[in-house]
Amino acid sequence: MKLSLQVRYSLAVVCILAAIVGFMGIAHLYGFRSLISASTLATAKTVSDALYKEERKQSEDLAGFLARILVDPVSRSRAQAIDGLIIAALAQPGMVYVVVHDAQGRVIGGAGAGSKPVPKWAARAGAGLREKAGGLPLAQIAQALSTGKIVSQVDGLALLITAPIIGSRRPLGTVTLGTSLQATKTDVAKFGGYMDAVAAASFQFFSMIYVGIAVMIVVIGLGIGIIMVRDMARPFQALGHYMRRIGTGKYDEPPPFERSDELGDLARELGRMAQNLKKVAQISRLAILGELAVGVAHELNQPLNTIRLAADNVLLSRRSEGSDSDFAESKLRLISEQAANMGDLIQRMCVVGRAEGGRTKIDARESVRDAVSLLANRCEDEGIEMSIDLPDDVALVLGRRNELAQVLINLIVNARDAVLEAALARGGPSDAGGGHIWIRMETRPQEVIIEVADNGGGIGPDLVERIFDPFFTTKEATKGTGLGLSISLGIVHAMGGRLGTANKGGGAVFTVQLPRADGAA
Repeated sequence: MKLSLQVRYSLAVVCILAAIVGFMGIAHLYGFRSLISASTLATAKTVSDALYKEERKQSEDLAGFLARILVDPVSRSRAQAIDGLIIAALAQPGMVYVVVHDAQGRVIGGAGAGSKPVPKWAARAGAGLREKAGGLPLAQIAQALSTGKIVSQVDGLALLITAPIIGSRRPLGTVTLGTSLQATKTDVAKFGGYMDAVAAASFQFFSMIYVGIAVMIVVIGLGIGIIMVRDMARPFQALGHYMRRIGTGKYDEPPPFERSDELGDLARELGRMAQNLKKVAQISRLAILGELAVGVAHELNQPLNTIRLAADNVLLSRRSEGSDSDFAESKLRLISEQAANMGDLIQRMCVVGRAEGGRTKIDARESVRDAVSLLANRCEDEGIEMSIDLPDDVALVLGRRNELAQVLINLIVNARDAVLEAALARGGPSDAGGGHIWIRMETRPQEVIIEVADNGGGIGPDLVERIFDPFFTTKEATKGTGLGLSISLGIVHAMGGRLGTANKGGGAVFTVQLPRADGAA
């Protein structure tokens, strides 16, 4: 599929905009997603830390309060009171176990919530306080006794809070609370899931916004690109139309615009080229007329000799006593016919040589007759037989009679030259005895076909592709300009037709195909 310059440039603009917007979009969305992920993680960590901190503070407050009210029962060894306080502490939400130690590290009370047993480390004696194998809780008890401060530590899913029980001036023991962190972890997980959902929704929302913005940018850019490309393409379209007009022979039309940039320079150069082409076309037409001049002079010489002899005979008959009026009338009729032939010949030569106006409907047969009448006698003198086959019906085409005649003259002259060169190549005489040129016309429902064929050996395969190039010729410099076929191709194209060549039957066949202008069905 062939795309116009405007479409190609518009697609290029769209592709560039799409690439830019796409790369920017990917970068921005990636950065936005990273920002959302970082913000989500930071928020989740902040909330998690706050929840754990709040849980720790509440547990430490409870442990401190329980240590203060255990001072009296521990100092008096009131086991029943200690157990009551332990049971009351276990009733708090999330409490797993409560253990009370004396100052020597002996367990003096403890219980677990529900069926949960008191951990093994809680039953160890004072000697175990110094053993690493006992784990963190025992070390935690020792630290609380030595520092007199509340000590907390996370052990798996439990938060261990140890508060010293301090009497008057000395530690009496410790109370250790084990609170579950499962609920806090569940809340943190729920909050994390909520934040992930918010982040995903935010990313999707901003992605849709960005896609909408990207589409708007592409559409606006496409509109601007189309306007710019149209402004860029309009001068080229005008130049293309101007060149097509030149190709149809309208050399006198001015350039389509006046500009001070490179396009203006190009338009002015095309205008100068049109004038040069006009001169070339005139030179080519004059060259054809010059080439025909010798044959025309020969054709005019024969009727003039006939006229002179006929006139002399009439004069002699009138001087004699027995002049024959019938004889004089026949000679005068001969003079009239020969004069008419000369007038027709001169008229046809004028048709070929003069410049005509616009294109009109013409009978293609008349152009064939014009060309043949100017060349038939010359070819006959050179021993070349010419066969003409024209239809009886009018063959109307749109064009100029003289231009079509010029095309056919070029083709017939080339066929004549090919026949003569073939005769010389065979070592024959200067004439081409046995040479033959066929001019055939065929009318079809939609077109008129004119063929000019010869038996001059055809065109070399290496020359077929260059045969219509300007200034290409195989003739000597004094015998050809190399413009005949090129100008003929331009004339045929301007008439909406085609001109082609092929080798057939021992020679070349040039075919002119022209659309009919008479609406034949």
